[in-house]
Amino acid sequence: MITIYKNSNGDSRSAKQEVTLKEFEQSNDMHKLDVKNVMNELALIIQVKGLNHDYTKKNRRTIIL
Repeated sequence: MITIYKNSNGDSRSAKQEVTLKEFEQSNDMHKLDVKNVMNELALIIQVKGLNHDYTKKNRRTIIL
């Protein structure tokens, strides 16, 4: 499971207050890491689904995460 924390400084248009460049960069880095984690999780789910597809045609083993 992925945990994504609220990040109101990630976009200057929706920030509640003016943010420094350093704060914005930190928020942006956090956002990029969140997106990377979600993409990795989705890729893993797709890989496992592919491995499990029609597994009964040859044997009874399945891979479950």
